[in-house]
Amino acid sequence: MVTTKEKEKIDMQAMMKTYKELGTPGPQHKLLAKFAGNWSAKVKNWVDPDKPPVESVGKSENKMIYEGRYLQGIETG
Repeated sequence: MVTTKEKEKIDMQAMMKTYKELGTPGPQHKLLAKFAGNWSAKVKNWVDPDKPPVESVGKSENKMIYEGRYLQGIETG
């Protein structure tokens, strides 16, 4: 007979196994990894339709972090 405490331990082990599987990087993370690297941007914003756009430039350094789980982007400019 399995005690309540043993059942809770088994449930916790199953839950932790599921969380580990769900947290493992998969195909969607490989798609994000394509955006890693250094990027340059030139942006135009139309604040007023009767005036020319406001232009700005910037750079972005993107890298995968936490064992490939997240894409971190640091923008400047």
